[in-house]
Amino acid sequence: MEELRSVAIYSLFPDVLRAPQHPDPSKPMSTRGSNWASTLRALERATWGAELVAALGRVASDIDEYRVTEAGGFLIPEFRHGVDAQGRERWHGAAQESDGTLRVAALLTALFQEPAPALLGFEEPELGVHPGAIPLLFDFLKEATTRSQILLTTHSPDLLDLVPIDDIRVVERRDGATTVARVEERQRDLVRKRLMSTSDLLHAEGLRPEGSTSDG
Repeated sequence: MEELRSVAIYSLFPDVLRAPQHPDPSKPMSTRGSNWASTLRALERATWGAELVAALGRVASDIDEYRVTEAGGFLIPEFRHGVDAQGRERWHGAAQESDGTLRVAALLTALFQEPAPALLGFEEPELGVHPGAIPLLFDFLKEATTRSQILLTTHSPDLLDLVPIDDIRVVERRDGATTVARVEERQRDLVRKRLMSTSDLLHAEGLRPEGSTSDG
């Protein structure tokens, strides 16, 4: 049971993140981010605040600060988009942010939460994120492997090209059963020799599991 409590799998949707949330200090952060605001407020700013702001500033170029405010018993994450011509700070609540900004903010919150779960899983972390920001996102996911085991599900060629081919698994469901296997050796060899990229293979023939009829 202790092992299960140290696993956190995330499927983050902007509609959940955008709504005001009741305070909920539960750990780890909930699967759909229903207590994201509480987890964000609890982040150690001295350790993670600058990292979070820097990452969000690269996703939405003018974000330079964040905070969590309380109104009517609800918590509302807010992000500062610089100042206007009169020098007034431009704070936007989560409801005003783009899907991509919210997903990245919540994903980073999950990565930075303490204590770090032994395993963190993310379903399609690239959804809603501009392709140009995917390498940035991957850098943070890779850095988090020093604290947790990271598991991703994805259909993104851009993300797959960043992952070593030997770390990729092909998941298939046939006849009511799910199988997980390494990419077949022929395809892995093509990527290792830089004759094709993972995305090239994905588009040309799909990633094939080891043991498929094409082996050998």
